[in-house]
Amino acid sequence: MQGTSDCQHAERNYGIDLLRLVSMYMVVILHVLAESGVLSAQSLGTQRAAWLLETAAYSAVNCFGMISGYVSYRETEKPYLYSRFLSFFLDSCLLLQFWDYAACASIETRVCR
Repeated sequence: MQGTSDCQHAERNYGIDLLRLVSMYMVVILHVLAESGVLSAQSLGTQRAAWLLETAAYSAVNCFGMISGYVSYRETEKPYLYSRFLSFFLDSCLLLQFWDYAACASIETRVCR
C-alpha cells in the first residue's frame, strides 16, 4: 500500500458523512421552526419539544461548520483564484437584485388590492 500514511482523507469516513447529514437536517429544522411559529405555540408540551429541537439545531450549525472545515482541509495550499471570487460576487449581486425586485413586486400587488 503505497502512500496510505500521506492520504488520510483519501478514504471516506462514513461516520463523519452521517454526522454532516444529520447536521444539515437539523439546520433545515431550525429554519422551519423559525418560520412556522411553532416556538410560540400555546401547548406547553409542544413548546418545550420545539425549544429542545431548536437548541439541538443551534449546536448542529457549529458541528456542520467544523465538519466542513475538516473535510475541505488539504496539506498543500491551492492557489487563490480571483476570477472565481469575482464570478461568485457578481452572481450574488445579481441574485440580490432579483430578490429585491421580487419583494417589491410582491409588496406592490398587496398594497394595490
